[in-house]
Amino acid sequence: MKAIRFFALLAVVSIFCFSCTPEQISEEIAPQGCCDEGEHIPPPPPPPPGG
Repeated sequence: MKAIRFFALLAVVSIFCFSCTPEQISEEIAPQGCCDEGEHIPPPPPPPPGG
């Protein structure tokens, strides 16, 4: 019974230690569509000639 409690406590502690919030994830990942500080999304490039 003590072993079950120990593993349950270990699981809860590890979840709190290694989990992260969505804000932390979003700060690590660069925005994909924005290029400058004003978050202006540039227009797509023109299609290739003859396409």
